[in-house]
Amino acid sequence: MANIYTGSDVGQEDAIVGEITLVTDGAAGTPALNWLSDTDTGLFLAGTGIIGFSTAGTERVRMGTTELTVNDGGNDVDFRIEGVGVANALFVQGSDGFVGIGNGAPTVALHVTGSVLISTDLEIDGVLNHDGTTVGFYGEPPVTQGTATGIAGFAPTAGAPSADSTVVDSNFNDVATAINSIVTLLSDLGLSA
Repeated sequence: MANIYTGSDVGQEDAIVGEITLVTDGAAGTPALNWLSDTDTGLFLAGTGIIGFSTAGTERVRMGTTELTVNDGGNDVDFRIEGVGVANALFVQGSDGFVGIGNGAPTVALHVTGSVLISTDLEIDGVLNHDGTTVGFYGEPPVTQGTATGIAGFAPTAGAPSADSTVVDSNFNDVATAINSIVTLLSDLGLSA
């Protein structure tokens, strides 16, 4: 058990039993509870029911009754959560707010390294890009291209449907038809199944 010093010098310890009440709230640069060798790192009272944690005189974490805030000051400080064998299970880049999942150097707003499973709907309001090739979405139900009518369409480039476009049929009669349509779609996009 560590000694608790109530004075400014080692050796001025008093025996304390029960609770410890700090006589000052402190601040990020001068936390009320700190270390003798590092006086600008520690805990302070940031407000009623709010504890602040600071390092090097800068607030890093704020814990209140309804939320936990990391980097409330908006400093250029990264935030990282590790998983078993994954150094960057969740990573928030302080310089731009980009989020990485399985990625410690995200280059876009959400950068996922690994597989993604979406168990409900996926809505894209913009352009889908596959390996540098833009794939456009078009149409509102029903979309008609040639003799096929469907609920959505895909084109090898963004914009309106063309001869190279594929309409996804909304009335698949069997699994084979669905699989063949997907294989055709991938082929039209220059991908392989």
